[in-house]
Amino acid sequence: MFGRNRVSENVQDWLTGQFDWAVAAGVLRSDTPLVLPTEAFFSARSGPPDQLVPALIREILRLMNRPDDYIDCVPIDRPGAALRAAGAFQSLGEVAGAWDGDGESSVVFYDPEMAARPLLLISTLAHEVMHHVLHRHFADDLLDGAEEELQTDAQMITSGFGLIAMMGAEEAGWAGYMRQPTRAHALAMFHAVRSLPIAQSEARLTSRMKKALRSSYNQLEKSTDITRLRDELSARAA
Repeated sequence: MFGRNRVSENVQDWLTGQFDWAVAAGVLRSDTPLVLPTEAFFSARSGPPDQLVPALIREILRLMNRPDDYIDCVPIDRPGAALRAAGAFQSLGEVAGAWDGDGESSVVFYDPEMAARPLLLISTLAHEVMHHVLHRHFADDLLDGAEEELQTDAQMITSGFGLIAMMGAEEAGWAGYMRQPTRAHALAMFHAVRSLPIAQSEARLTSRMKKALRSSYNQLEKSTDITRLRDELSARAA
């Protein structure tokens, strides 16, 4: 086990494999930034959902180095908040976003009400856009079933969206497919591989998640896997 984070050796090995793949595939590059929920990364922060969501998706694609890709956006048709609060249609109320596509087209379905919660909206859209990236560009490397969702969460982190993923899960009160301690460990790996100080992430996390991130980061300082991944990034950038 890895200290307070409760990340098993098997999980760390799996995450290391995900980082190995990301470096080889060019998803994680020597210039991949830690994406922050700020205007420096997202100029579109408010507006009607039918304008805001396409603008955010374009910005996410740009940050994932896929600026020429196109994704359709379709709002989820669901009951209003009053009906959900009354206990009806509970399952529909849990749907925040989804992706669908084939070799010709790609669609992200989104909840228009999330436009009032921009951090959660960006986190959800980034997850769905990563589904698109994996299916469109790396279909032969996709894992099966529930493992694809974990793979998508992991590659969202390697592509720079780890902090947003953690903050979004905290705001939603639901960790999603990946546990928050695992997500913290993966974010620590991103910081370590990219040689980025963790202060940027720590400043935006809850006390609990800040401790998890710091614990993992300290444990990774002498990791030979991190050193190897750094060297591979440098070699690919040369």
